[in-house]
Amino acid sequence: IGPQLAENIPPSDFDPLHHVIPGANAFEFKNITRAELVSVLKKVKASKAPGRIDKISSKLLKGAGDSIIESLMYLFNLVLNTGIFPDDMRLAKVTPIYKSGERTNCGLYRPISIISVVAKILEKTIYISSNI
Repeated sequence: IGPQLAENIPPSDFDPLHHVIPGANAFEFKNITRAELVSVLKKVKASKAPGRIDKISSKLLKGAGDSIIESLMYLFNLVLNTGIFPDDMRLAKVTPIYKSGERTNCGLYRPISIISVVAKILEKTIYISSNI
Protein backbone atom coordinates (compact mmCIF):
# COMPACT_ATOMS: atom_id res chain seq x y z
CA ILE A 1 0.00 0.00 0.00
CA GLY A 2 2.97 2.32 0.65
CA PRO A 3 4.15 2.43 -2.97
CA GLN A 4 0.57 3.15 -4.15
CA LEU A 5 0.25 6.06 -1.72
CA ALA A 6 3.67 7.39 -2.76
CA GLU A 7 2.59 7.43 -6.43
CA ASN A 8 -0.34 9.71 -5.52
CA ILE A 9 1.83 12.38 -3.87
CA PRO A 10 2.35 15.26 -6.30
CA PRO A 11 5.96 16.32 -6.99
CA SER A 12 7.21 19.37 -5.09
CA ASP A 13 10.17 21.75 -5.11
CA PHE A 14 9.74 22.38 -1.38
CA ASP A 15 12.97 21.89 0.57
CA PRO A 16 12.18 21.43 4.27
CA LEU A 17 15.85 21.93 5.19
CA HIS A 18 15.63 25.48 3.84
CA HIS A 19 13.52 26.39 6.88
CA VAL A 20 15.80 24.78 9.47
CA ILE A 21 18.01 27.18 11.41
CA PRO A 22 21.26 25.41 12.33
CA GLY A 23 21.60 24.99 16.08
CA ALA A 24 18.21 26.53 16.82
CA ASN A 25 16.76 23.34 18.22
CA ALA A 26 19.94 21.87 19.64
CA PHE A 27 19.89 20.70 23.23
CA GLU A 28 22.01 18.60 25.49
CA PHE A 29 21.03 16.21 28.21
CA LYS A 30 22.66 16.73 31.57
CA ASN A 31 24.31 13.73 33.17
CA ILE A 32 22.08 11.54 35.28
CA THR A 33 22.83 11.77 38.96
CA ARG A 34 22.99 8.98 41.50
CA ALA A 35 20.03 10.50 43.39
CA GLU A 36 17.85 10.55 40.25
CA LEU A 37 18.67 6.94 39.44
CA VAL A 38 18.10 5.75 43.01
CA SER A 39 14.75 7.55 43.01
CA VAL A 40 13.65 5.77 39.83
CA LEU A 41 14.87 2.36 40.99
CA LYS A 42 12.89 2.70 44.23
CA LYS A 43 9.69 3.30 42.25
CA VAL A 44 10.12 0.46 39.73
CA LYS A 45 7.52 -2.25 40.20
CA ALA A 46 9.20 -5.57 41.01
CA SER A 47 6.47 -7.37 39.06
CA LYS A 48 7.37 -5.83 35.67
CA ALA A 49 8.11 -8.36 32.93
CA PRO A 50 11.80 -8.85 32.05
CA GLY A 51 13.12 -7.58 28.72
CA ARG A 52 12.80 -9.75 25.63
CA ILE A 53 16.51 -9.95 24.89
CA ASP A 54 18.35 -9.25 28.14
CA LYS A 55 15.93 -11.16 30.42
CA ILE A 56 16.84 -8.72 33.23
CA SER A 57 13.96 -8.39 35.67
CA SER A 58 13.04 -5.33 37.68
CA LYS A 59 13.19 -7.51 40.80
CA LEU A 60 16.87 -8.24 40.06
CA LEU A 61 17.69 -4.56 39.53
CA LYS A 62 15.87 -3.51 42.69
CA GLY A 63 17.60 -6.25 44.65
CA ALA A 64 21.04 -5.36 43.30
CA GLY A 65 20.63 -1.81 44.62
CA ASP A 66 23.91 -0.02 45.28
CA SER A 67 26.02 -2.66 43.55
CA ILE A 68 24.55 -1.79 40.15
CA ILE A 69 23.98 1.98 40.46
CA GLU A 70 27.44 3.01 39.23
CA SER A 71 27.25 0.70 36.19
CA LEU A 72 23.78 1.94 35.25
CA MET A 73 24.85 5.57 35.69
CA TYR A 74 27.86 4.95 33.44
CA LEU A 75 25.71 3.24 30.77
CA PHE A 76 22.95 5.85 30.88
CA ASN A 77 25.33 8.82 30.75
CA LEU A 78 27.23 7.16 27.89
CA VAL A 79 23.94 6.84 25.98
CA LEU A 80 23.08 10.50 26.63
CA ASN A 81 26.54 11.84 25.79
CA THR A 82 27.10 9.82 22.61
CA GLY A 83 23.53 9.61 21.36
CA ILE A 84 24.00 5.88 20.79
CA PHE A 85 21.25 3.67 22.18
CA PRO A 86 22.26 -0.01 22.49
CA ASP A 87 20.58 -2.22 19.89
CA ASP A 88 19.42 -4.78 22.45
CA MET A 89 17.56 -2.06 24.35
CA ARG A 90 15.65 -1.07 21.19
CA LEU A 91 13.95 -4.41 20.75
CA ALA A 92 10.49 -5.13 22.11
CA LYS A 93 8.23 -8.13 22.25
CA VAL A 94 4.88 -7.03 20.83
CA THR A 95 1.83 -9.01 21.87
CA PRO A 96 -1.57 -8.33 20.26
CA ILE A 97 -4.33 -7.99 22.87
CA TYR A 98 -7.87 -8.67 21.68
CA LYS A 99 -10.37 -5.86 22.39
CA SER A 100 -13.80 -7.01 21.20
CA GLY A 101 -15.73 -8.00 18.10
CA GLU A 102 -14.71 -10.47 15.43
CA ARG A 103 -11.42 -12.12 16.41
CA THR A 104 -10.32 -12.43 12.76
CA ASN A 105 -10.34 -8.62 12.34
CA CYS A 106 -6.75 -7.47 12.96
CA GLY A 107 -7.99 -3.95 13.68
CA LEU A 108 -9.65 -5.17 16.86
CA TYR A 109 -6.37 -5.89 18.62
CA ARG A 110 -4.11 -3.44 20.42
CA PRO A 111 -0.37 -3.95 20.73
CA ILE A 112 1.38 -4.33 24.07
CA SER A 113 5.16 -3.86 23.86
CA ILE A 114 7.50 -5.44 26.40
CA ILE A 115 10.76 -3.50 26.37
CA SER A 116 13.92 -3.92 28.41
CA VAL A 117 13.53 -2.98 32.08
CA VAL A 118 16.88 -1.20 31.78
CA ALA A 119 15.47 0.88 28.89
CA LYS A 120 12.38 1.72 30.97
CA ILE A 121 14.57 2.88 33.84
CA LEU A 122 16.65 5.00 31.46
CA GLU A 123 13.49 6.57 30.05
CA LYS A 124 12.10 7.39 33.50
CA THR A 125 15.44 8.74 34.71
CA ILE A 126 15.74 11.04 31.68
CA TYR A 127 12.19 12.26 32.31
CA ILE A 128 12.94 13.06 35.95
CA SER A 129 16.31 14.60 35.07
CA SER A 130 14.81 16.90 32.43
CA ASN A 131 11.87 18.03 34.59
CA ILE A 132 13.73 19.05 37.74
